[in-house]
Amino acid sequence: MSIEKLYQYFDNYFPLNAEEAKELGSLFAERTIKRHQYILQQDDICRHFTFVISGCLKMYAIDKIGKHTIFNLLQKMIGLQI
Repeated sequence: MSIEKLYQYFDNYFPLNAEEAKELGSLFAERTIKRHQYILQQDDICRHFTFVISGCLKMYAIDKIGKHTIFNLLQKMIGLQI
């Protein structure tokens, strides 16, 4: 699991001792998202906070006439509540 990368990310903002790091690790689960796979769609309820370890996520909306508007591109170690 890439939990070490998550520790490094958090360590940039607040250092963790061994006990805190262990507790933090128990709160996260690694998940692989395939290209073109949705992690949240219209009317879904947000239940997770996501960190991007590698690759990127695209957030977009589709208007009534079918036009796609990208409003966010998330890359490595950006947190997002989804």
